[in-house]
Amino acid sequence: MRDYRLYLDDILAAMESIDSFVTGMNLETFQSDDKTAVNCQLST
Repeated sequence: MRDYRLYLDDILAAMESIDSFVTGMNLETFQSDDKTAVNCQLST
């Protein structure tokens, strides 16, 4: 079984990636961005 700390590292890396992607976006920009629309559809 994988050590829980590795999962936490994965979560932190994902959070940093998300933060980097949305930095500088307002809600309108986020909602109109094609990449965010695809990601939202894939996660539902």
